[in-house]
Amino acid sequence: NSTAKKITFDEPRLAKYVSIKFTEINAPALTSFVSVAVLNLYENPTVSEIPLAEVSYDISKKTNKDVVAELVNENREITVTNNGGKKTYTFTKNGEFTFEFVDKNGKKGSATAKVDWIDKTPPKLDVKFSTTDITNEEVVATLTFDKENVTVISDASISEDPVDGSKTLTFSRNDSIKLEFQDELGNVGKKTITVDWIDTEAPTAEFEFSTTNITDKEVVATLVPSEEVTILNNDGKDTYTFTKNGSFTFEFVDRAGNVSTATAEVNWIAPLPQYTVKYSTEELTKEDVKIELQLENGYQIFNNNAS
Repeated sequence: NSTAKKITFDEPRLAKYVSIKFTEINAPALTSFVSVAVLNLYENPTVSEIPLAEVSYDISKKTNKDVVAELVNENREITVTNNGGKKTYTFTKNGEFTFEFVDKNGKKGSATAKVDWIDKTPPKLDVKFSTTDITNEEVVATLTFDKENVTVISDASISEDPVDGSKTLTFSRNDSIKLEFQDELGNVGKKTITVDWIDTEAPTAEFEFSTTNITDKEVVATLVPSEEVTILNNDGKDTYTFTKNGSFTFEFVDRAGNVSTATAEVNWIAPLPQYTVKYSTEELTKEDVKIELQLENGYQIFNNNAS
């Protein structure tokens, strides 16, 4: 008939092969062969020559926590001979550990626990800037993490590209921003991003003059800028020579591209008057000598009581 047949041995037996002999066939027409659809053999682990045990883990998926391995499903009573006699071992990082044990008859066995799903490493951040040269424009920092599924948990204005998922941070002024970010397991990484090469202030300048006293000679004005600049006019020279009173405007730009001007003005160039000097005597004398200065019209003496 079609009923499943079950054969139970009187006692466990250690065997490599199992031979089944059919002594009777219920269907007389089938005399030349026998068909077996399903044959189930069950091992009784208690007859093993050595003690056996399996390893169970309290966490079996990716984690940033410690993982505890424990011996379970022992085929007989065992005593652990290493690990301080404990049947549990705590993995603080990925690795292997072999439990060694004996049964009551002194037969030795072992079971190896292996863990490769602990990740306690914080994610790392790499930053690339749109420019590292001094500039008067915004600087964009592109953020790249060494792991997938990293989330920025700091209160920062992070932009994310909807197409490729890239993350950027835009600096409109010099600043240092502390970022904290964590991976999917909760490991937290930290990094400070600093930009200190944005310059949006126009340069200023002062002047040094070859003389600031009244003179009938040329006066040279030298531009003294507040920072390194490039002069856009005056053939790029930082000096201008005044041959007469007047003004001149320098145009210049700093390294960041900020343009500015500064005007030099001179009003102390004047021709010297014609004059003659007369002496009361030009002979050797024991008397006082009187000197008379005669100026051309339009000039007067401002010292010596105007005389």
